[in-house]
Formats: sequence, C-alpha cells, structure tokens
Amino acid sequence: MGDWFQNLVDVGARGVDAESTASRVLTWLIDNGYVQAVKTDCVLGAEGGYAPGPRSEEAVIGGPALPLSVNGVIICTGRAVYHTWGDGMELRCPRCGGSVGDEPARWDAVGDVIGSWVAGGDSVACCVFCGGHFELNEWDWGANPWAFGELGLTFCNWPPLAPEFVDAVSRVMNHRVVYNHGKF
Repeated sequence: MGDWFQNLVDVGARGVDAESTASRVLTWLIDNGYVQAVKTDCVLGAEGGYAPGPRSEEAVIGGPALPLSVNGVIICTGRAVYHTWGDGMELRCPRCGGSVGDEPARWDAVGDVIGSWVAGGDSVACCVFCGGHFELNEWDWGANPWAFGELGLTFCNWPPLAPEFVDAVSRVMNHRVVYNHGKF
C-alpha cells in the first residue's frame, strides 16, 4: 500500500502570474465545493493542504475521495519538477521523434538541463538527432509526462480526476496544464 498523487501543472504561469493564478484557482476550487476553505494536515508535509469539499465527487471518476487521513490538495508555487517514475518512461524529440532511449549520457544531458532550470536558468534541451532546441515541456515524455512549472496542484489519494474537471482547471489557469500521476 502507499499514497498516490495526481498533479495538474500549469506550464505557462511564471513568477507573479503563478502566484495570482494559484490564488484564482484556489478561490475557484473553494467556491465550487471541490475543496474546503481552510488548510489542514490532510496531506504529507508541514505546509498542510485543502481537504476534499462537498462536491469533490464531481471532480473524479469512480466515486468519492477515499476516507483516508491523507486525501487533500496541495497548491505549490515556485519552480518545481513534477516527475513520475515507472515502466514505460521515455523522452522523444517533438520534431523528429528521436528517443533519448537508455543511453546514460543522453539522460545526463537532460538532467543537466533540468538542474539548470530548477536553479533559475532556461529549460531548453537540444536533440542529438535533429539539432532542434525545445523547452522540456515541449518534449514527448510518453504516457505519464514529467512537467516543469511554477504552479502545480497535487491531489493526494483522490480517485482518477475526471477529464472535464482537468479541462475546467485548465480554463481557470488560462494556460496549458500537464497531468501526471504516481506514487509518493
């Protein structure tokens, strides 16, 4: 057993825009009854999170949020890598489809770009096949993509999020949203 997460990451918000978008999304989540208005200890970590609200069932597929003590929503601002691990992880160039594959040197180069971005640099990686330069969020990360953003929502132990809910959150954020999931 363990705790599961689902992330909705705004890959367009930056700096002050990320902060104001986070505030707007939280207000929308509360006003629509998806989360409670007061932070509690319903998530892992010291910051706290927002417990499921009276209409949280409408945001998911397959019933109500599990009756666990860890079942809230974390809203995070600031540069963060929202990653997943597991079988089938891949990374392909958005232009030519060239794959990073299993070659450690290619993954090391991607890791260097990720580290640079987290430290405040840019997120552009070069394809060794076609020479194209693309931001990390433009690359094809496969079925469960990694996301790089300054605003993310993490849903802890919720049933799968409904596509309509994900679309609604994206409209409130007014940017492209990347969805991924995994186990803490």
